[in-house]
Amino acid sequence: MLSYAAKRIARGGAVFIPLFLSVTLAVTFFSAVLQGADAVGAAMLNRVLTASEFDIVSTAEGRNFTQLGIDEVMMRIQEVEGVKSVDHIIRVEVELNSSEINASIIVIAFRSNSSLLGRVKGVEKLEAGRAYVEAGSAEASDFRIGENITLKISTWLPYSIVAGFEPRFCHLPVGGSVRIDEDLFSVVTGRFPLLLRSVMLGAGPERRPPYRL
Repeated sequence: MLSYAAKRIARGGAVFIPLFLSVTLAVTFFSAVLQGADAVGAAMLNRVLTASEFDIVSTAEGRNFTQLGIDEVMMRIQEVEGVKSVDHIIRVEVELNSSEINASIIVIAFRSNSSLLGRVKGVEKLEAGRAYVEAGSAEASDFRIGENITLKISTWLPYSIVAGFEPRFCHLPVGGSVRIDEDLFSVVTGRFPLLLRSVMLGAGPERRPPYRL
């Protein structure tokens, strides 16, 4: 019995060594694959982080902006460890009525001290109470400085007899034409995920689609 066991061990050693080497090679191979995948992922993440100054963009789609308590939301985010700065914009689609155009447009509102204002070029200063047309917008040349336009905005009225949404009209003079950079454009038009995808794939900035802003 002892001699049989000794033979089995001796014979098993010849099989065990190649098997051990094959397992070792397989583990080494898959480790290299995983390390390569990690390197590719790290490179893609690095491209994303260096391509845009915005790390996180969050939206409240489907919410009427007249119902949002944005100051409280910003305060909560600012308290998170590692957050350097927080900013917000209000984006709403409204009906535009002017002497030349009647159409749906996207209106962007900034805080008066917003850090994003530095990304808006074309005028020395954005004045409160004036509307500025993005230079690449459809029919941008039809807006004349000083012309009054009317915006129809669906507004939440909680203190009326019957709480609900009602149209309110805002009359603003046109302050001029401006241009916003690609980062800000991708955010205000809801295309930030597309920008990140193109960066991750190593492609250049996507061409802007037709828009009214």
